[in-house]
Amino acid sequence: MQVTALWSIRDFAQAIVDLSAAGALPTRTVLVPNARVAHALRRELLRMGQ
Repeated sequence: MQVTALWSIRDFAQAIVDLSAAGALPTRTVLVPNARVAHALRRELLRMGQ
């Protein structure tokens, strides 16, 4: 098991992008502590163009 320290929303978003997602409709499932964090991650992923 790999453990990664995530110090910012950008780091968290990059870790999500780095997850494997194969298939015709690639998906990734991520558990976050609350809706506020989920919203911030969605915004950051859009900024990153992912």
